[in-house]
Amino acid sequence: MDKIEKGALKIIAEQIGDNIVTLANETRPDLLSHQPIELAESFRLWMVQPRRAIAASNSRLLIDQWLAPTSRWHHQIKFDGRAEAIAYSTFDQTDPRGWRLCELFVSPLAERIDEAINLIDERFGDRSEPVVRVVADPAHHLHALWLAFEGRGRDLMLVIDSPPDIQNLAAGKLYNARRFFHALSEEPQDNGVRFG
Repeated sequence: MDKIEKGALKIIAEQIGDNIVTLANETRPDLLSHQPIELAESFRLWMVQPRRAIAASNSRLLIDQWLAPTSRWHHQIKFDGRAEAIAYSTFDQTDPRGWRLCELFVSPLAERIDEAINLIDERFGDRSEPVVRVVADPAHHLHALWLAFEGRGRDLMLVIDSPPDIQNLAAGKLYNARRFFHALSEEPQDNGVRFG
């Protein structure tokens, strides 16, 4: 499911509203003078899995091999029309409201995602409606927007940010899924310990 209900967004917006003053006071007090504050786009958050061999020729099979959905949603927060903060939420059966705010932070990533959204709107406009998802790859310090053209077997990845040492995946560029994952597989990844 890649649509979040309006009722859920209202619950999440209330929780953001309850915490936005604290966030601004601790990070950027000037943000509160930029009104209105709005909850903008929301996307399902997906994560790149540990490196896998590229065996599939079909982009949907590649997606299944490389990406896994998380239980979290990524929300863009705008101050006077400018994306400055990000919130993550999840559905929580133990919370009486159902939805719980997990994280709320100021980040330049919000503006980069907003720029990527504008690029998608310019490129595709109303002619096509891809399902857009946020993809995070902590091992490579990379974020992308996944444009899934459901029913057409077409998947594109728009790189939002990547470190300078990843030269085959440039920020602001659109790649088909096969090329994106092939380039990713060629890059060394940070070593770490994975729990769970």
